[in-house]
Amino acid sequence: MKLKDYGVLLVAIVTTYSGIFSRPAMGGTAILGNCGEQPCREILAELRVRSPEKVRQYETECQKNSLGLSVFANEGESKKVLFACWENKEADGSRSGYSLGILPFPGEEGTFGSEWKCSNPECQQVLAQLQKRYAVQLKQYQWECATHSGDLYLNISQQSPKKVEIECGFFAYNLWDTDGDGVADSDRGTTVGMTLGSFPYAEQAPENGNERLKPCRNR
Repeated sequence: MKLKDYGVLLVAIVTTYSGIFSRPAMGGTAILGNCGEQPCREILAELRVRSPEKVRQYETECQKNSLGLSVFANEGESKKVLFACWENKEADGSRSGYSLGILPFPGEEGTFGSEWKCSNPECQQVLAQLQKRYAVQLKQYQWECATHSGDLYLNISQQSPKKVEIECGFFAYNLWDTDGDGVADSDRGTTVGMTLGSFPYAEQAPENGNERLKPCRNR
């Protein structure tokens, strides 16, 4: 799922596989959702090993409710796992929830990472400088932003001395499940901009009198 696909609802993703799948996880907690051919509890166990901090974060955020997993794959992309947190069922069997984040399907981590929205020459020059100096940190930001299914932007902060801020833009989704199976039937997204980090403004970067590189981040 890419941020540029603004019009695509999560329901189109989480219903890639039809039907429901609910199995007890380690410790006896039921996992809602649909993971296709592989049990959700097995996928969760693998992800606990591959991405322990993120899975621990998701489980902690949802410890009072029901964790849900859904496996999906956009056209031409590797498989991913959507983590959701579901409230208890209402009297009519429906339930509401919210998205926690996304992780790469076990074994398909190689292409997991957010894209840089940086087509302007000025933005590309600054990004190239940052990639030479802070390659490890930028890779970490690409991975972190991808867990939100977001895109990355460069902003020039207004403070002095100037800094280049790395921003992840994404949608946070509220979910609705009409039949209580833990698969979203509708959703509503809210735009979120999250600053992941900042670096000193490169002296050799071009100055145009603007505090913000507007071509890098369209608001």
